[in-house]
Amino acid sequence: MKILQINTVCTGSSTATISVQLARMVTANGGESLIAYGRDAAAPSVESIRIENISEFLMHALLSRLTDRQGFFSASATRKLSDFIRKYNPDVIHLHNLHGYYLNIRILFETLAQLDKPIVWTLHDCWALTGHCVYIGDCPKWRTGCGDCPKTHLYPNALVDQSARNLKEKQLLFTLVGNLTIVTPSDWLGRLVRRSFLSEYPVEVIPNGIDLDVFMPSENDFRAQRDIKASEKIVLGVANFRDTNKGLDDFTALSKTIPGCRIVLVGLSEKQIASLPEGILGLPRVNDPAELAKIYSAADVFVNPTYADNFPTVNLEALACGIPVVTYDTGGSAESIGSCGIAVPTGDREALSAAVQMYLMNPPSREFCRVQASAFDRNARFEAYLRLYEKLAEGGKQ
Repeated sequence: MKILQINTVCTGSSTATISVQLARMVTANGGESLIAYGRDAAAPSVESIRIENISEFLMHALLSRLTDRQGFFSASATRKLSDFIRKYNPDVIHLHNLHGYYLNIRILFETLAQLDKPIVWTLHDCWALTGHCVYIGDCPKWRTGCGDCPKTHLYPNALVDQSARNLKEKQLLFTLVGNLTIVTPSDWLGRLVRRSFLSEYPVEVIPNGIDLDVFMPSENDFRAQRDIKASEKIVLGVANFRDTNKGLDDFTALSKTIPGCRIVLVGLSEKQIASLPEGILGLPRVNDPAELAKIYSAADVFVNPTYADNFPTVNLEALACGIPVVTYDTGGSAESIGSCGIAVPTGDREALSAAVQMYLMNPPSREFCRVQASAFDRNARFEAYLRLYEKLAEGGKQ
């Protein structure tokens, strides 16, 4: 079995981690795997090719900003990729994020239609369903054709609005292929797909998974390193806080309502760290999962005030390290927490504060949280993908 995956990056993101771990599992089970990625560095110990060089990427990004046509440039790079796909001749092609200024979706999907290979497309966000944005939020326009887009200022940010045109062309292109299976990490996104122009295709829900041998409760010296007293409760947030959807301002508001605790935020820029109010400890992104697990283990409550999300793995990581989760009821964020967390209405800061204080006073046991996380063991999730690959490679359709 020969699997080709296509993703924006091969390192440095959750989608990259998923694609790399899938590739390793395929090869560990006797198959052949290769990742075609758009930009940045290659991952160690997996076969990969880079689709686009930095100048092409920058030109795509610039033209997208000027025209609101993200995904319709990079023609030369995508033709080369198409030639490579034909030569590589995979049994299954697995698509991940196709946005990110590195692919021409017209050329790609015309090629996929000609090849008539089984295709798996994991939707890590809503971009495939809209004329512009990656997260729908409460906007209904994706159901009625987009146009007059209220989110052109958000990624992929643009100076004009061509969302209606983009959506029409996406619908035409994405429905060219025959043997396509859509995978979503959350039931929430699965429901959206079934209401979209992709509803003719089968949809499978395969939640994201984590490494339970890395993310687990541990005794460590994080508190001592950061001069946090044993009597202080730690309220933790982990996100790319450069993204305004991740609720940095909500943490600032939260810090004013919960005395006697320390808020620790991981994933901040240097500028954000310098501007934090007293009582909030800001840290940059932690790339080492083992180090990140230590921070989770030192905390008392994990808070995820996200305004746009699909199925955040940070919730799983926190549970696996034994701490409860308080999150906004955004996208599929609530789907993993079970009885070890609370989802409050998105943007309701008073409810967020009340839920955090409840868990600080009466937390569930670490073992109980760990049991909840065990349902999301990455090996079981990747095995579900392997079974799907095998079925499709053998000629079966969903």
